[in-house]
Amino acid sequence: MKDAATIGRPYARAIFNIASKDDSYSSWSEALNILTLIILDEDTVSFLGRPDITNEVRVNFIFEAAKSIKDLSIFSSPQFINLIKLLAENGRLFSIKNISSQFDILKSNKENVVKAKIVSAVKVDEGLVTKITKSLEKRFDKKIELELEIDSNLLGGAIIKADDMVIDGSIKNHLKQLGKSLSS
Repeated sequence: MKDAATIGRPYARAIFNIASKDDSYSSWSEALNILTLIILDEDTVSFLGRPDITNEVRVNFIFEAAKSIKDLSIFSSPQFINLIKLLAENGRLFSIKNISSQFDILKSNKENVVKAKIVSAVKVDEGLVTKITKSLEKRFDKKIELELEIDSNLLGGAIIKADDMVIDGSIKNHLKQLGKSLSS
């Protein structure tokens, strides 16, 4: 079975090519995020997954739900409607989150931006956030869009994720490494 990235990438590239014609990257990104919210909603998953529902009903449902959430001009475009039809016909509606993520990666690369995340046990000091951001910008030679997340399951420290890089400075990881070295 193909992994999610392999499935989502061609759709994301096609959407990216459409967006490049009129520089509508942000609109498409927002539209894909809204589609993700709609399609992966628990009740929607149950409805769309029913075998007695036709693709035409699925497409109309998603189209109307999207328009009811936000009035984006892109929702009325033939490309958007064709995207929903294509995803429904190919049984790829539930791949929308990955398609959206893959599109955002292409968009970030075009904009010379790296999305990064700091996961910590407690709120990170603003000064430290600035230092980490500058350090990552220097390392990647790109602008950094930083997301902060608090995870109460961490004992302390932080985990920094940017592109394919992960720096695990959590106490949990340090204890795990210590345990490995003591058992060898």
